[in-house]
Amino acid sequence: MGYLLLSWWLEKPSEEIADTSWESFLNTMGIVVALAILVIVIATLVCYQLLARQRKIHSLGDVFAPFTPLYSLFLSVAAGLIVALAASSQYASALDTTQGEMGVLLKLAIASVLFSAALAYLLIVVVPWLTPDKFRYRPAPYLHRR
Repeated sequence: MGYLLLSWWLEKPSEEIADTSWESFLNTMGIVVALAILVIVIATLVCYQLLARQRKIHSLGDVFAPFTPLYSLFLSVAAGLIVALAASSQYASALDTTQGEMGVLLKLAIASVLFSAALAYLLIVVVPWLTPDKFRYRPAPYLHRR
């Protein structure tokens, strides 16, 4: 599975690396990348929902203030760190070399960060119950209570 997901983007850094060990490394890293993205997206959505529910509107300025619960998208950096640490521990043992390790680590980490942030943002935008009604471009009923 990991070979199919990652082989189109990651090239073998050296011809000295055997094809079977490269495929094994990609399969292992494919599982790690998928799990890291899944865990971080879920953590981001939970954090976003908690922060969005705590936010209150007291004045008109609160409606147009920066929406700070979106800062929870920065949790996607943790996915990159998790994947980079897992890849660095697997690279030398699975491939018997350290040649090209930093390039592979950076590509995996950047892909994990970007994909987890994009997926979390897409779910925040698409799933209606994550954002409270008062912040979904209809704040007037919440502002003019009598």
